[in-house]
Amino acid sequence: MMNALLSLCLFGLIQFQLVAQVLPKPSYHSPLAIPLRLSANFGEIRPNHFHMGVDFKTNGIEGLSLFSIEDGYVSRIKTSPYGYGKVIYINHPNGITSVYAHCSSFEGKIDSLVRSVQFQQESSEIDVYFTPEDLKVTKGQRIARSGNTGSSTAPHLHFELRDTKTEEALNPLVFGFDIPDHKTPTLNSVKLYVVDENGYTIPGKSYSLPINQVGKSFVLSGGGFTLEADCCALNEFVGLALNGIDTYDGAQNHCGLYETTLLNAQNVVFGQQIDRISFDDSRYVNSHTDYEEYKTHKYKYHKAFRTKHNPLTIYNGKDLGLLGIMPGDSLSLSFQVKDTKENKANVQFFLRRKKGEIPSKKQVFTSSDYFFPDSSYSFSTELFHISSEPFTFYIPTKKNLSLARVYSFGDPQSPIQRPLSVKMKLNDPKSTNYYIQVTTRNGVKEALKPTVINGWIESTSLYLGTFSLVQDTQAPRITPLNFNPTQSNQSKKTLSFRISENGSGIKYYNAYVDGRWLPIEYESKGDYLLLDIPSECKGKRINLRVESTDYCSNIGVWEMIIEL
Repeated sequence: MMNALLSLCLFGLIQFQLVAQVLPKPSYHSPLAIPLRLSANFGEIRPNHFHMGVDFKTNGIEGLSLFSIEDGYVSRIKTSPYGYGKVIYINHPNGITSVYAHCSSFEGKIDSLVRSVQFQQESSEIDVYFTPEDLKVTKGQRIARSGNTGSSTAPHLHFELRDTKTEEALNPLVFGFDIPDHKTPTLNSVKLYVVDENGYTIPGKSYSLPINQVGKSFVLSGGGFTLEADCCALNEFVGLALNGIDTYDGAQNHCGLYETTLLNAQNVVFGQQIDRISFDDSRYVNSHTDYEEYKTHKYKYHKAFRTKHNPLTIYNGKDLGLLGIMPGDSLSLSFQVKDTKENKANVQFFLRRKKGEIPSKKQVFTSSDYFFPDSSYSFSTELFHISSEPFTFYIPTKKNLSLARVYSFGDPQSPIQRPLSVKMKLNDPKSTNYYIQVTTRNGVKEALKPTVINGWIESTSLYLGTFSLVQDTQAPRITPLNFNPTQSNQSKKTLSFRISENGSGIKYYNAYVDGRWLPIEYESKGDYLLLDIPSECKGKRINLRVESTDYCSNIGVWEMIIEL
């Protein structure tokens, strides 16, 4: 029978326990000396990734002391103008690694070792791993200062816990940190999709309804969804998604949902509980959420179904969560939401399908028009080559393939999981001042990092779109920002420079005082360089040289004799 073929996927809530390996939960020291207040929680939907930790407020300032949550050793330190900025990793004996990101500086022996490595490598950007005997720390030891480095948009501490063995990110909110939370999650809307047997959404067949809050209860507008009889063909189903937020005591920030369960009566159809996420799978957030809604309206929908290729382990079973409903039938559904402190919210609604005939099976996605997730692709001409690995695409994606004069690959509005391999032939095999540019969603242009091999420029791209060769002959421009090089600068502790680069991107940056290399920091958010003046240079006239090299080997130089 149709109802049997399209039956609801029933599995017990107890299976949630199989999602995460049980790890010890000791009493950890707080990473901050101030009350812990959250501005973002674990598993939030972000551009192309889940939020893999929690963000603690630092009262809008930098420089607060950061403490090791437990005995252990510093296993890794990285400094970068992007991502986590200055970050420190500490391995603990219980199999947990704690991570402290966006630091402004490191403390004591840790800071001395970082500077030693920077001078040894003559690079401000380092990524160093340590043995258990190199840098031991004790519980509550001050290890760094909070900051705003890397891709941070405001001062805060991005804090993570990881399974040391698997390197999976763990939800810190289930490890006993003292974070008051008496607030119930807020539910905003439910969206319905028509999907095929693989969990692929059918274009143009989705509908959303707002959720209204009445007192402490949540009610779906109109009570639910009523579908036409011909809404779904024989091989099509219904999938649902929920948009909502969570908030915490002492903060108004909109955080993500922790646990969401879709039920038919009292039977679980599909659910998620975000306790751990693999970094390798984090980009699958583009499959988990409604990508188009997020990019267009910033609505963060948690799908209560998945595609057959989605490997995320946050789900409570192997079924896809697809709903089957016959013409004339009605289902009584509900979404139940819970946070880590057991604050709960739910919304009940119906799903009805009018009486009538069921359309015969449809083939919406054809190999002539779409790229498929489980396939690899490769296309070549004398001037251009592009290829993709299996599972690059989340769902069937419009081809938009062009290999003559204009080089296009895929729908630029669609995300991909794995990078494309792109090669373009150079007119002059010896040229080094070209790079590949991809024009992607809404005309945004992205410069791809180039490598020249045998007369070809090779790059990788995490964007679909139109690819072109661009010449870059202009060096980065460096200009003083907070000082006058013709006057005495004895009051300055730090010199800052504006750096302008509108081509292939900044690859290297260095500073030299009287020919001696010094660390200089690049703040990518504001495109400026920061040079801390060594104490031995104060009161002297020095020759200061600042360099920046782009990915096309153009070198920009600012050099003067200045008085400090």
